[in-house]
Amino acid sequence: MPSNSKRIALICPSSIDFMPYVDNYESILRGAGVDYDFILWDRFGDVKLRHGLVYRDSKVGHKRNFIDYCRYGFFIANQVDFRRYSGVVVFGLQLSFFLQRLLSGLSLRYVVDIRDHNKILNFYGVRGVLRGAEFVVISSPGYGEWAREARRLIVNHNTNVPNVNGLPEVTGFRDDQPLCVACIGALRDLEVNISLIDSVAYSSRVSLAFHGQGDINDKIQSYVAQKKIGNVILTGRYSRSDEAELYRSASFVNVLRYNDGINNRTALPNRLYNSAIAGRPMLAFSGTYLAEVVNAASLGLVVDTLDDVESKLLHYACEFDCDGYDRFRREFMQNVIAENQEFCSSIEQFCLQ
Repeated sequence: MPSNSKRIALICPSSIDFMPYVDNYESILRGAGVDYDFILWDRFGDVKLRHGLVYRDSKVGHKRNFIDYCRYGFFIANQVDFRRYSGVVVFGLQLSFFLQRLLSGLSLRYVVDIRDHNKILNFYGVRGVLRGAEFVVISSPGYGEWAREARRLIVNHNTNVPNVNGLPEVTGFRDDQPLCVACIGALRDLEVNISLIDSVAYSSRVSLAFHGQGDINDKIQSYVAQKKIGNVILTGRYSRSDEAELYRSASFVNVLRYNDGINNRTALPNRLYNSAIAGRPMLAFSGTYLAEVVNAASLGLVVDTLDDVESKLLHYACEFDCDGYDRFRREFMQNVIAENQEFCSSIEQFCLQ
């Protein structure tokens, strides 16, 4: 691989196994012939890194507290020779807070990448870090609501589809089977999903499937068992290689979330892109930026209430236009690809300057 005098530090709050979007940066850096190092927090004790630094503590698992982040920040400040680097990418608002003094004192150009809102944004200094960044990368345009301090916002959607040519065919709904509304991925948002279960419980025309692991699996399983609801299944954790088939086998993809917090209100989940790619319409709840996108791009059914959601799903399926949906999802994905290309150009320019 060709190399120039530039070198970038990628400072991560976890291992890259839990940060798939980091692949985008690696691809851009390799293509531009720019060297780079990872500084990683190995929270599960299983990272093998070819170049860079790995920080480990005595804990195992995702959860860490304020003191843990302080120690990681201290490790970075004392172990990383920033004189080797022409630029830095910091992932997450939490690390931005704990590295604010370091970033302001280095006179190094840096980028902040944000994939979720965090209450630490309200702590002293974090907004100043955003102001000082060359630009801030966000995974949802909705984040512009609370990331206004950034001099420039660049969107990097959580998908890396290069073009729309290889999208699978859109198929209609089968009349001989119940509609299956599938939640695919990390399971959360208990209240809205319990409401959905109550709305279609015991139906012979609509079933629910929950594929994946999250904080609410046990609660949903207990609720379904207690009520003896037979048209709801939970399959648990799945292999990434099985994910595409889970999307293809769904009638609708459950992207329900209430407008009950700034993350739910402004984020765009992976399910949005995976559903559009698979050609499966979504079921969304109004009042969120996600619902606005689904509605504006005609990518599914947006409801104001889950009362009588069964009849709404059946009506949507009956009126479904495969060709029209395919046209809309291709337009949506073209816009996503265009914004991701702008991200790629911006990162490449940042790395080469």
